[in-house]
Amino acid sequence: MNKNRIERIKELVEKNPSGFTVSYRTLKPVIHGYAVGLTNWTFEDFIKASDEVANQLRGLGRLTIGGWKDKDGKYFVDLGITVKNYDKAKRIGKQFNQKAIFDLDTMQEIPL
Repeated sequence: MNKNRIERIKELVEKNPSGFTVSYRTLKPVIHGYAVGLTNWTFEDFIKASDEVANQLRGLGRLTIGGWKDKDGKYFVDLGITVKNYDKAKRIGKQFNQKAIFDLDTMQEIPL
């Protein structure tokens, strides 16, 4: 991953500490569908592994990056997908051991 892209992602986390979801390809906000995390990574993990893992996950749905900053100032950035179908989102979330999915249309977390 190039340095400019890393800085843009870090800036997204800093400007949106409570969370964000953007397109993996364009880094533009994703505002519709169900966001499903596929990884549980720190920012450092994301930088090391995201490109390789992204290539393996492309068929599941629209590939996204979701991130936030915890109360201790630690960055978390995950690969994820967005899907339109609620049941599919739940199934994938459970398959990837996620605690919740996120409805981008209503801005509500949905526990699994």
